[in-house]
Amino acid sequence: MKRTWVVLGQGGFLGRHLMRQLEGRGDVRGFGRPTLDLRRRETLSLLDPHMGPNTVVIFASCLTPEHCKEPGGVTDNVAMAANVASYLEKHPVERLAYVSSDAVYPLIDAAITEATPLNADNYYALSKLASERLLQLASCAKRWPLLIARPSGIYGPGDTHNAYGPNRFVSSIVAERTLRMFGEGEETRDHVYVDDVCRVVAELVESGASGAFNVVTGRAVPFGTIVSILKELARFEFRVESQPRKGAITHRTFDPAKLRAELPNFKFTELRDGLKSLLNAVLAEKKS
Repeated sequence: MKRTWVVLGQGGFLGRHLMRQLEGRGDVRGFGRPTLDLRRRETLSLLDPHMGPNTVVIFASCLTPEHCKEPGGVTDNVAMAANVASYLEKHPVERLAYVSSDAVYPLIDAAITEATPLNADNYYALSKLASERLLQLASCAKRWPLLIARPSGIYGPGDTHNAYGPNRFVSSIVAERTLRMFGEGEETRDHVYVDDVCRVVAELVESGASGAFNVVTGRAVPFGTIVSILKELARFEFRVESQPRKGAITHRTFDPAKLRAELPNFKFTELRDGLKSLLNAVLAEKKS
């Protein structure tokens, strides 16, 4: 029987790409806040016609970091998770895939794995960590499989968050011909192209995987390297401004062994190719 994919948060950065990447994998249904506000439990009844043993729910809806800087943001995100968990108690599905974040891990020098102790040092991380735990308890109690995806820094066309890194760098050089970088960009991070995140989630579901997986390339690069690549790709000059840091230099690396073991044939988009696609998309949007 054909699988039904239900995407919660279809209007967000990740949700829009999920809708496209899931095409051809089954019947895809998307829901966003204008029609289904997960903070209001009664609105989840809109999902009733799409629930069943062949339904996979991808829970990608949340208040993002820039909107979750105070306790109210934690309350909203955890309320969404609680309402989804309560709903699935009465509407069992094949699997729930929850899109969490690498923010649940501490900033440490060692390579992070899924076994690294979790730590919430800001409101957004706390909301993700609490939501994960809530969904884990519900899935254990009702015995529906739960997949938790923890992507590192997501970048790509259509970003609405303007987070520091590829997305902000590209938007600023196109709009202002200026790129602002902390120090010389020594900090290393693992950047994942948005379509890769969507494909990983879909392929993990199709492989029958459960539990937590870090969605990471395993290749951490300095922000300065990203700037160098953009200088090569851009067909125009832009200025790089060095800004003083607000804290010490930090690095973040991941060991992708668990993901590679589950999806040994998965190929991530090369950073240069992803940056080229992002830059071309932003330039095209400016012209339109």
